[in-house]
Amino acid sequence: AGTTSTTFEIVNAVLSGVTAQGYEDVYDGNAHGITVSLSGTSVGATIKYGTTAGVYTLTENPTYTEVGTYTVYYEVSKTNYGTVTGSAEVKITARTINSSTVTIAAVGDQTYTGNEIKPTPEVKYGETVLVAGTDFDFTYADNTDVGTATITVTGKGNYAGTASTTFEIVNAVLSGVTAQ
Repeated sequence: AGTTSTTFEIVNAVLSGVTAQGYEDVYDGNAHGITVSLSGTSVGATIKYGTTAGVYTLTENPTYTEVGTYTVYYEVSKTNYGTVTGSAEVKITARTINSSTVTIAAVGDQTYTGNEIKPTPEVKYGETVLVAGTDFDFTYADNTDVGTATITVTGKGNYAGTASTTFEIVNAVLSGVTAQ
């Protein structure tokens, strides 16, 4: 009679039930991230995030507010199970501005000066006041002579598209004229 022994290796089990969903929508001013869901054997696992492939140092899911496409990487780990890695995208597209979505405050009649007239109206998207130079740029047309002039708002950054309004340039009152 004798004794026989053997060695064997216990390997990590497959971690199942990890799913990730990205986010894609139009800019709304809110922060958005990916969603990593755990079910099956992955329940109770640890999720770490990163913004660079292979680097998972964040315990909180990174979120984004501004227009752009962002890749979020994740790593799901659990003792005695193989690690699962992957990525999903957050894609935020520019909100379209046009004459039906943007309110351009009336600037009223402007008096002819001999120079370009560039009044600055308040621009709103719903209740949100947009900021010139950040959210949009102004361009003016026909704004040097008496008549109808146009202000065009062109979206930038988180906004895209154009909207416009008109204003009147009226004759200036001559002063210093006397008759004898």
